[in-house]
Amino acid sequence: MMDGMMGGMGFGMVIWSLVGILLIILLIVVIMKLLK
Repeated sequence: MMDGMMGGMGFGMVIWSLVGILLIILLIVVIMKLLK
């Protein structure tokens, strides 16, 4: 998608991996709040 503008696939993969990690952290936080 935006990989071409942002310097190729390598940079895009780094961005997507960071986004994935943030989403996982958010899911864990939401689950912990629901369990309390």
